[in-house]
Amino acid sequence: MAEKVEKILMDGGNNIYGNIAPFWDGEDERFYIDKLSEAELKQFPNLKKMCVMTSNIDKLKKICDPLGIEVDIF
Repeated sequence: MAEKVEKILMDGGNNIYGNIAPFWDGEDERFYIDKLSEAELKQFPNLKKMCVMTSNIDKLKKICDPLGIEVDIF
């Protein structure tokens, strides 16, 4: 199914976060994506845009830009 993913939107209000961590208040970095590799992203050949929770957007942009993936902070 990875080839069908075109966009990733990490919204702290999504139900998934409440299911994983019922008492999460959004005030910590529990779901931040700070470690992501080119090899991991290549599993999603049609991924074009990501809006993620991260503390290091510059590092992610260095990985995503050459792959044609637009990345932004939520």
